[in-house]
Amino acid sequence: MANAGNTTAPTRFIQTKLEKYAYRRFGKGQGLPLLCLQHFTGTLDNWDPAVTDPLALGREVILFESAGLGRSTGQVPENMAGMAAHALAFVDALGLKRLDILGYSLGGMVAQQVALERPSLVHKMLLVATAPEGGEDIMHMDKPELRKITEDPNMPGLEKLVKLFFCAKRIESSDRRGLRGSARREKARWRASGPPKCRNRSDHGLSSLGTIQWRAFRQARQNHAAVPGR
Repeated sequence: MANAGNTTAPTRFIQTKLEKYAYRRFGKGQGLPLLCLQHFTGTLDNWDPAVTDPLALGREVILFESAGLGRSTGQVPENMAGMAAHALAFVDALGLKRLDILGYSLGGMVAQQVALERPSLVHKMLLVATAPEGGEDIMHMDKPELRKITEDPNMPGLEKLVKLFFCAKRIESSDRRGLRGSARREKARWRASGPPKCRNRSDHGLSSLGTIQWRAFRQARQNHAAVPGR
């Protein structure tokens, strides 16, 4: 599917030892395959072609729906380890031994867990709009104000995403000033109080990042030493 993109590539399915996953695979080139892990509640159709299609000009791009999402079977896991297990089962079923990962929001947390559990698989990670697992105030969906949004049967999915992901009380698609104002307020809050912190070490949050970085460094050194002539 060298000339296909996110909106034109067929939706495929692959059965693994855990579940049957839906995915799209397109692009061609010398670069390593790029596995894209989506945000909370996101499906294949939530990826913007303006982002994914240019990335596919020099490599394969693989969009993935994890268990319990979109067209995939099963139930959504309750922790990052469970989500990473599904991502690894999917990658193994495709026969991939080395890849890059783009993790967006919740997908970024899953990407970190994947790298922690199998550092030899991950060449590079691009972590976008995300945080370490266990970061303070991150993904606590049991909060009443968040459950009011997620459990509202009359609220369209896009409206739920806007209310969950943007701070402004009301954002119209053409109101860029509202988005910029919201971003400025968020930056001011961070300057005043500092970035989110891990609640405790049992959350495997910030402390896990050090382990990820060390394993990635160790793997890089092993790869470097394996190159002939070095």
